[in-house]
Amino acid sequence: MKRLFFILFIFGFYSCIDFTYKQQDPQKQSNLNETNKNKIDTSSQNILNIKYLIYYDKKYIPSFVTKYLTEKYKPRRNGFGGWNIANPDEKVNLGCVIIEGENIPTRKLIALAVNKNYCVLYYLQGGGGVFADIMIIKLNDDLVIKDSVFQAENRDDFMKIVKKLSLLR
Repeated sequence: MKRLFFILFIFGFYSCIDFTYKQQDPQKQSNLNETNKNKIDTSSQNILNIKYLIYYDKKYIPSFVTKYLTEKYKPRRNGFGGWNIANPDEKVNLGCVIIEGENIPTRKLIALAVNKNYCVLYYLQGGGGVFADIMIIKLNDDLVIKDSVFQAENRDDFMKIVKKLSLLR
């Protein structure tokens, strides 16, 4: 019984470690910085022949989508939580420990695809663990019709979804 409690304690302690998304290769980091200067990934658009623009900055999320997500994901009673997302180069809290006095975002934008019918967000989600999520938001003019969230394994999942949505009329 003591071993079981010890194992559960270790597992719980390990799950609350502050996970920070880090680039492993400095060369990849410099390439990412070069790509982010333009904030639009035209190479992906040309390769896939898609009808979306790919961005790496949260300022390209349409304002009515941000308003919808803010209303849907309201902050908890302690004032933390709610909809907040950081740019790839901003500070983010991906662990499960809430830092008192600071409302640091628990989501980190990886990529964003936008056209007139859909907005697709690809981001890291913190909390009890770190997950990569893809949120597909169906749009009609300046209204959000529906949203769905899926877990992603890598950027290829994001690009596959964007390509499939490009084929829809």
